[in-house]
Amino acid sequence: AVAKHFAFNEQETNRMLENSIPDDRTAWELYYPPFEAAVEAGVGAFMCSYNRVNGSYACQNPELLSRDLKGRMGFAGFVMSDWG
Repeated sequence: AVAKHFAFNEQETNRMLENSIPDDRTAWELYYPPFEAAVEAGVGAFMCSYNRVNGSYACQNPELLSRDLKGRMGFAGFVMSDWG
């Protein structure tokens, strides 16, 4: 299964221009729990979102993918880009 869209993809209008700037507490208390649940359930892949997070596109964001998803959440699968 593929979980999507990681992360902070909260709007469709201008989603490729969006730059989400969440603080750490808000990310972990509000936005990340559904993704953590997917990791715990054994999801095999994540699809990253179109938007930028703290200035970098989600699919290229090392803090989002390496630090949070793979490091802190313990996700061992693969991440794929969304198709535009």
